Amino acid sequence: MPDTFPGDNAPMCNDGVWMEMLGAFGQKADFKAETIGISYMLMGEPEGSGVSNSDPYHNDHKHAHDYVQSGPHLMIVVPKEALAGLTDDPSKGGPFVMWQDTPYAHIMVPIAPSVD
Repeated sequence: MPDTFPGDNAPMCNDGVWMEMLGAFGQKADFKAETIGISYMLMGEPEGSGVSNSDPYHNDHKHAHDYVQSGPHLMIVVPKEALAGLTDDPSKGGPFVMWQDTPYAHIMVPIAPSVD
C-alpha cells in the first residue's frame, strides 16, 4: 500500500491476515487472528501521525496519554493467547503490544529508532 491512509505518505506492506484485520478495523468489527500475520512500515510513520497505544479509535491521538510515534517497524498479529507476558510499554526499547485490549492487538517490532 503506497499510503496507510490516502495522502499520508506512510507506505506499508501487508499479508492476507493483516488485510483482514485492517478491514475489520476500518469497520470497527470483531477480528480474531487464527494464524500469524505480518506487516511492515520500513519508512515508519510521518512525524505527527502516531497513535494511542491503547485505543485505536482515540479521537485525539496526539494528546492521548499513551501517544506513540513509530520509526521503521514490523507489525505481527498473532492469536491473542500468544501475547501473554509481552509488555505494552513502547519505552522499553524493544517489541511491545499495541492496542492490547482490543481485537486488533498486535506486536510492534522497532527496526530503527523511533522518530520522537
